[in-house]
Amino acid sequence: MTVPTANKPRPQYRIPHFPLAGSPNIDAIWDQDADKYKTLFRSVHVTKASMYIGVTQLAIIVMFLGVVLYGIAFHSGSLHETWSTGMSSDRLAGQLLAAISLQLTLVLTMMYGIKAERRGFLLPFIVFSIFAIFLAFLQMTSDLIRTTQQRADSASLVQILSHLVGMFVHMWCVAVIWRCYCYLGDKKVAQQIKDNLQTTAPFVCEYTQPPPYENTVIEKKNQLSAA
Repeated sequence: MTVPTANKPRPQYRIPHFPLAGSPNIDAIWDQDADKYKTLFRSVHVTKASMYIGVTQLAIIVMFLGVVLYGIAFHSGSLHETWSTGMSSDRLAGQLLAAISLQLTLVLTMMYGIKAERRGFLLPFIVFSIFAIFLAFLQMTSDLIRTTQQRADSASLVQILSHLVGMFVHMWCVAVIWRCYCYLGDKKVAQQIKDNLQTTAPFVCEYTQPPPYENTVIEKKNQLSAA
């Protein structure tokens, strides 16, 4: 509690109230540019980083799709040794196309969710990515066990290292998109608070502020002392 002195007057108490004119700004309620919503050494917002991740994934999918289509065309133009070999190749091509279609759908859904600010569309990509990271971890563990049991060559070590780097990059991407998911949720809550303030703003009245401390207590004290 602040004790008033002769050299330091008592601070004036003011009754807080909401402004009657204008609508409340969302920036006054919630900081959408906070450091927790930024990545890459706090230089890029998570929404932009997530969109960059989506565009990069689309580019990789398009390139991989071109390679698969080229392989299918090359294989269909060659002579099959047996009918069963052709069936297995066609089945493999169908599985690759199905996987590409699934990944493309997930990426486009994620990018739409960011653009429309509907974070529910980010969940399928996040869940599928976590499952892919788990499979990559199992594959890397299997490669390590096989390498320790056998004599490892340079190709095996490069493969393990590539799996490790890819897994960490994938984990970072999932972390960024998850933070974008949390950002969209916080923004929705702040928007709801803003809407509630706009609804209740016409019913808020401005309180009459109390008179200054010196004009009331000190004057009455002087009057009592004089009496």
